[in-house]
Parts: sequence; C-alpha cells; structure tokens
Amino acid sequence: HYEGRNFTMTAEVPAVTLDGLLSRTPACDFLKIDCEGAEFAAINACSVERLATVRQLAMEYHAAPEDSRVVALCERLSEAGLRTRHHERFLTRRGGHLYLSRD
Repeated sequence: HYEGRNFTMTAEVPAVTLDGLLSRTPACDFLKIDCEGAEFAAINACSVERLATVRQLAMEYHAAPEDSRVVALCERLSEAGLRTRHHERFLTRRGGHLYLSRD
C-alpha cells in the first residue's frame, strides 16, 4: 500500500548501493541521483573516499532547503571535494536540484 494505491504484483530486482557502484570504477565523470527521497540515505551510506571519485554530480532532493538533512548532505559532499555550483529550490513543493563539481 503506497499513498492510497494498492499493488497486486511484486517483483524482486537486483540492487546495488551507491558505494558499491562507485567501487566498481576508479572514477566517475558524472553522477545523477534522482531517487525520490532516498538521496540522504544513499549519500550518507557512501564513503567520502568513494564520493571523492565523482567529478560532477546532479541531484534532486526532497526536503525544505533549510532542513538539517540538506545542510548535512551539502557538507558531506563538500568533504568529498565537491562544490555547489548551482542550487535551484522548487517553488511549488519542498525540495530542489543541486549541481556540484570538483574544483
């Protein structure tokens, strides 16, 4: 049951963590994250060392821009050497887009 919808079919799909995905390659030129609210868990579960292999990151987040989770997310990405280049806040709902890149 999800937001008033009943699902009658389920499927198991293979999954990999962001840390696991980034461990498969020495560097990532561009990473796009749009995971409908799971972005905080994905970034927090990924080591700073793995995040440091990303050159550019575009992502959507689902929280108010002043939410402590957004602040912590930006700080963690900064620890990995990524700098915010563009931060667009949604006008009609909570959340926004972030674009970060390495210096």
